[in-house]
Amino acid sequence: MIEVQYGEKADIESWIKLVKSVRRNFPGLETEEKIEEHKQTVLKFMSKKQAICVKTVNTSEVIGVLLFSRRLNMICCLAVSSEYRRQGIATALLNKAISELDKSQNITVSTFREGDVKAVAPRALYKKFGFIDGELSEEYGYPNQVLILKMNKREKAIELLEAGVAKNPGVWKEHSIAVAEAAEKVAIAVNEKCKEERLNSEKAYICGLLHDIGRQEGFTYIAHVYDGYHFLMKNGFPDAAKVALTHSFNLKIVDDYIGKIDITASQLDELKSLLEQTEFDDYDRLIQLLDSCCAADGTKDLEKRMSDVKTRYGYYPEGKWKRNFELKEYFETLMARSLYDVIA
Repeated sequence: MIEVQYGEKADIESWIKLVKSVRRNFPGLETEEKIEEHKQTVLKFMSKKQAICVKTVNTSEVIGVLLFSRRLNMICCLAVSSEYRRQGIATALLNKAISELDKSQNITVSTFREGDVKAVAPRALYKKFGFIDGELSEEYGYPNQVLILKMNKREKAIELLEAGVAKNPGVWKEHSIAVAEAAEKVAIAVNEKCKEERLNSEKAYICGLLHDIGRQEGFTYIAHVYDGYHFLMKNGFPDAAKVALTHSFNLKIVDDYIGKIDITASQLDELKSLLEQTEFDDYDRLIQLLDSCCAADGTKDLEKRMSDVKTRYGYYPEGKWKRNFELKEYFETLMARSLYDVIA
């Protein structure tokens, strides 16, 4: 599991050592003077928590770095040590950076132009995340191009669901759409009552639509949580990935999962670790509730849905059952309306 951390002042020498090792790929870092200027820039980014990195577990050597700007909503610099490439480090760093930026606005990055030998790896990474070509530019006299991540995430989420269902057709499609539509309605109702955007309705819809995307891998149980989380992290949906991880665990414990444990012991340990490190927010809570409420056949009744699950599996943990009703009350309080009236 790759851990992305905020860079700290204590990391600066190791950070700059990495930059020096790859500076031939970064115009503007040719001299020691320019390296020193970059070092001061990195320190400024660190002070604003806009510098993230990946370090080795045993030696804390910095092996991947990324700078981003919240003000400009852009990725500024991304580099991975040559010894540690093709291990998902760049993907993990970019996922983290995107999660820190304003996802309601376009996100930009300047990189090498197509056809440049230096462009192959970075352009492939950004294209995987959905960045498209923008205007041609120059940096330090070197030909570059701005790439843009246009934030029509809803269309991309629908594409992912359709592709997943094509791989493994099933009623999980109808269930996912039902949860998404209900989540959007609840978010709108909460905002209307609170007179502010407490929940982004687009984000709620996408998290609902993709919460079961792991089911594209086949008829599985807890594996759909594991597979869904990693799939969404790799495809630039860190917020939805978090919900894919949490939606089956409203008490934040794996032991009360309803169904088979069809992943390896190491994968289960990873799942538990990820869950322990995750802080639930209202998107997690909302999809936990609606996943337990919205059936593929159009039923939107919490008790009926849970009773159906209990009939199929022979049990339903009492704590999980009780927590779902607590979540229902929580959102009804926020909306000052009946859940069923809102999502009907």
